[in-house]
Amino acid sequence: MATKKKTTTKKTATGSSRKPAAKKRPTAKTAAPKHPAKQPTAANQLRRTYKGQEIVVDIVDGQYVYEGETYKSISGLARHIVGYQISGPVFFKLTGQKAAKES
Repeated sequence: MATKKKTTTKKTATGSSRKPAAKKRPTAKTAAPKHPAKQPTAANQLRRTYKGQEIVVDIVDGQYVYEGETYKSISGLARHIVGYQISGPVFFKLTGQKAAKES
């Protein structure tokens, strides 16, 4: 006659075989964000030459107007222009300005 092998799980001191839940990390309480927003605020227009075409984008009330269409985000606008997902600040060369000024 065949005997069945018993399987057991090791239990911790509390009697549970589960790992204890991770403690929640406290949230940082800062007055201002560490990194400034990448959206242009002082400019009224963004200009960029792409594939030989001059692209001019007007900024009105925090939205971007290009060829009569309004876009909520700069990345959505960049996606429309190039045809694939791309970061808007990278496309309009808004990042890396600090390094360009130091050179």
